[in-house]
Amino acid sequence: MQKIETERTTLLTNRAAVLLKLHDYKMAIEVCTQVLATERLHVKALARRADAYVATADLLAAKVCACVCVCTNVYVRVRVCTCTYV
Repeated sequence: MQKIETERTTLLTNRAAVLLKLHDYKMAIEVCTQVLATERLHVKALARRADAYVATADLLAAKVCACVCVCTNVYVRVRVCTCTYV
């Protein structure tokens, strides 16, 4: 059962990456939220959700996502915290 859940998480985070490239930010946020419902500290899901929030100009939500994974991924923190409103 653990292997199935790991595969599901991988598939969903890859789907979120594709959605980001397609500029479907709302769906990317939803997919990342599905991952985080089962694995609260999944760094890729947090980073991709932060990217989607930045793209939708919801910088407060983006910073919240980035701050959750700040201790494991400095790149995410720097990328999100240097964003400004357009």
